[in-house]
Amino acid sequence: MDTDKEEMLLRICRMYYEQNVSQDVIAHKFHLSRSYISKLLKEAMQIGLVEIRIKDSLHSESDIERRIRERFGLKKVIVVPVATPLFEKKLEVIGSMVGRYLNSILSDDDIIGVSWGMTLAACADRLIKKDLKGVVVTQLKGGLPHIDEVGRTNDIVRQFAEAFDAETHFLPLPLIVDSVEIKDAIVKDSKVQEVLKLGLKANIVLFAVGEFGLNSSLVRAGYFSKAEVSALRERGVVGDACGRLIDIDGKIVSSEFDARTIGIPLDQLRTKEYSILVTAESNSVRGAYGVLNGRYANVIIADEYSAKEILALDAKLGGAHA
Repeated sequence: MDTDKEEMLLRICRMYYEQNVSQDVIAHKFHLSRSYISKLLKEAMQIGLVEIRIKDSLHSESDIERRIRERFGLKKVIVVPVATPLFEKKLEVIGSMVGRYLNSILSDDDIIGVSWGMTLAACADRLIKKDLKGVVVTQLKGGLPHIDEVGRTNDIVRQFAEAFDAETHFLPLPLIVDSVEIKDAIVKDSKVQEVLKLGLKANIVLFAVGEFGLNSSLVRAGYFSKAEVSALRERGVVGDACGRLIDIDGKIVSSEFDARTIGIPLDQLRTKEYSILVTAESNSVRGAYGVLNGRYANVIIADEYSAKEILALDAKLGGAHA
């Protein structure tokens, strides 16, 4: 290839790949047809002037993924590139990535424990079907008192079960009851014990962190009054993980509420082969940071905005909460 043609190819490639100039505009600039520009772009790739690399987050590690993994001692970090910070849009790509990751790790006889919420619902919508045997899917915590919310919570478990041809176990109970005595009586029931024990035996758990504030689902469900929310936030609550209220260090803030909560204890998350935290909401970043500090997750799947906010928060706190 002569020098002049190679220089023209480089100019065309830089305009198209680096400056996002359309082929029509390039064709007009060089007084060539659009089809010829397309041919030249293919030629540039064939002779090695251009290389296109697709980064697969499942099998590679970016700098930000490495930094989060090393900082919090994690098994795996997947940071998902997103085109917008809008929560609803981020859910789509996060859900798809969770589906891919689960597909890569699941095998016969796994027990999968799942939480609930909008993030988990998005994951359930985008699971990749896999032909497995002996898989069990179980609910990790009680739910919300409204019938429509109960239906959505159950749908998450059902979708997981359908994707992996799994046996299902539900926990059709309130998340938080009025007294320790009531909780103790409920969890003595043999059927309830069966589901709770499956949560303890699960080798894979999937959960998100809920924002704790007046707009959170726990408050809207009536589990906490406005006064209680204010008092608990003053005590340092930054979010709820599997219904447990935690501070920035990942410590349980209220033993009183914790004792009335029906679901998997947080410390049990540390024992799992895969304890997967999924985060896509900016309002939940402090809660996610608390989970990571508490070492309750060994895998995190997060959008790039949330991942950067987690590192920024860590830098702001100066490692004081390491």
